[in-house]
Amino acid sequence: MLLLEDLLRRQYGKHGIYAGSSHFHDYWCRDSMFASFGALSLGDYEQVRLTVDNFLNNLRKDGHVAMRIGTKNQILRYLGLPTGHGIFHRQDKGNNDTVDGNSLLLIIAEKYEKLSGKTLDRAKIREVIHWLDTHDKNGLLYEGKYASWEDSLKHTGPRLATNVCHYRALLATAELLDNPVYLKRAEHTKSEIQKWWNGEYFSDGENSSCMSGGNLLAILWGIASKEQSLQILKYIANRKTIAPPAGFWKPRGKDVFLPFFLINLSDYHGMMEWSWLAGAEIAAYRVIGDEAEADRREAAILAQIKGDDTLYEVYKDDMPVQRLIYKSEKDFAWALGILVASKASLFHVLE
Repeated sequence: MLLLEDLLRRQYGKHGIYAGSSHFHDYWCRDSMFASFGALSLGDYEQVRLTVDNFLNNLRKDGHVAMRIGTKNQILRYLGLPTGHGIFHRQDKGNNDTVDGNSLLLIIAEKYEKLSGKTLDRAKIREVIHWLDTHDKNGLLYEGKYASWEDSLKHTGPRLATNVCHYRALLATAELLDNPVYLKRAEHTKSEIQKWWNGEYFSDGENSSCMSGGNLLAILWGIASKEQSLQILKYIANRKTIAPPAGFWKPRGKDVFLPFFLINLSDYHGMMEWSWLAGAEIAAYRVIGDEAEADRREAAILAQIKGDDTLYEVYKDDMPVQRLIYKSEKDFAWALGILVASKASLFHVLE
């Protein structure tokens, strides 16, 4: 079996870290940035530098970080047909900017500088910060349809995962600019997110369901208290599968991009099990000090990887999704990066 580190390094490209090995073989910002946690934990600083610089060198004039650098038409790419390449800022399913890319780039930029001792282009970093500053409304970021990591959902407004990333980015910005004002702003964002706590988990803005990604990141990045973390992990553990689902809910027609119903993919950000969430859950148990449970869950996902000789993007009942139209991506760098970083306890120093 290939080691996690080897699987991750297979996605290292000339200009950064690819999201996967087949239909996601592009530089996707959120995938590349989360994968960079693993590269940082391995000391592969030059690869992280390539990744960050690739997006910094392709900023939009207003400082927005691209969603994807690569394939022009994702459908043609998935079908194996030729298509052009470019830089894309707006979500493929709609006409809205992605919102979390700026935050994730700043988080990785701060970690890269701290661990490597090298400095990134400050003028471009300030452009990225400026975009976030001008889109912050009372401590929160608002988004349009399909603009979050759960990019099959129509949900709009302030979303949980996006704003947990925003909180962590504000802490990173305080370090990057040596400006304590951003620490105060981060605390305000944290207090706004705390308003979504319902006693068991953080709701997802106006969506009252438990969405796993934002809740697990809230543990990793210090928004959730120890007591809240235990409650979240207890809730998410109430399942039979190795990886957590994207959410503990069944999306309705009004929630999901309509074509996803036509290709039997409406559960993509519902009850499909995501490998990156398995890594985040393991990391969360390590953050709260439950090493035994983290080791147990890590052994389960490693056995799954051994059986498949890869790590897939999404699973259903512990099997990689293989439907008539959609097949789960192999060598999913986002998840590999988090798993590698969890092994190295990199998330322990994020608070």
